[in-house]
Amino acid sequence: MRRISLVAALMIMTGLPGAADEISEKMKIKHYTIDGRDALGLVKSMHRRGRKTDDGIALASLGVKTNYVLRYEEGHCKDGRLSADVRFTMRLPRVRRTSRLPEQTASAFNLFYQFLKRHEEEHRRITLGCIGRIQKQANRLLKRGRTCQSLEQTRAALRSIVAKETRRCEGRHAALDRRDVPKVSKTPLYREAYATPAHRGRRVAERRTGLRTLQIEDPK
Repeated sequence: MRRISLVAALMIMTGLPGAADEISEKMKIKHYTIDGRDALGLVKSMHRRGRKTDDGIALASLGVKTNYVLRYEEGHCKDGRLSADVRFTMRLPRVRRTSRLPEQTASAFNLFYQFLKRHEEEHRRITLGCIGRIQKQANRLLKRGRTCQSLEQTRAALRSIVAKETRRCEGRHAALDRRDVPKVSKTPLYREAYATPAHRGRRVAERRTGLRTLQIEDPK
């Protein structure tokens, strides 16, 4: 239901003591405002104001920016350690005036919001697991008695580890989307929205993109 836009940077710092294995993490939640007096109005508003992608609408998303830092003493790569600084930005919908909604619709939206949030938090968990595996592989490499004869060789080896594990991570994210995207049309909010006479019996088409997001057909 989102895509993680992943930005990874690798910094190599010399002359500093090795850092313990660690992941420094911060999460920021941003909301985009939606309006509506009923479930269908909320769904249409999400589709208008959700983030546009090439193939659909992102109703929720999680941005990720990761900086990897290798610290070691000059000439002693075997003493180096890789740490990671991760910044997450989660984007979710928020109703401007919940007081205008029927109680049933407000409850259905709250359930939908929690559904989106849980999905994005699972993407966060997957990402942190991948970063942890990158750290372990990198630190095992650094403990093999390597020297630092070539800074670029060290950088290239670590980038290769990051790239390989990131590809594996993409598969885990894709599997999560395959599990959750079909659930959207079965949520109370969407069932209520498409139970109106104009939409009763109409199938909600679900589409996925390279982004890990909820991609839903724009309701007419």
